[in-house]
Amino acid sequence: MAGLAGLGVGLVSVPRFERTVKRFGNRVLRRLFRPAEIDYAGRRRTGTESLAVRLAAKWAGRDALRGLGFDRVSPRELEVARLPTGAPTLEARGPIAARLEEEGLRFTVSLTHDRELAMASVWLERAPRHASASLSRR
Repeated sequence: MAGLAGLGVGLVSVPRFERTVKRFGNRVLRRLFRPAEIDYAGRRRTGTESLAVRLAAKWAGRDALRGLGFDRVSPRELEVARLPTGAPTLEARGPIAARLEEEGLRFTVSLTHDRELAMASVWLERAPRHASASLSRR
């Protein structure tokens, strides 16, 4: 049985994000996103919206991780990627990734956006094999 370990929701104003990118350019993009995310958005007609929804997912992912004691998470430590099915996923990097793997945790992501708002919901779930193992230790 899988269990919910964390939950987060992120909301980003697309026009405000666009103004920030125009003002700070590539510097802000490199600070917030990994190269694959920037490349993906560059190939999209709605590139700004695509990056804004990825930023919303990173904020939501940070919220979901807070319950595990991760109080400071850099946006670049989380990356929105695509599964082979085309569905979005959130991947952790560095020490966060190692801890999530150790504890059998994975992200589930839902993204939506239009020209005004980008929204992401992120669930941090315990994989079934780890849920039963943690119950047997009690």
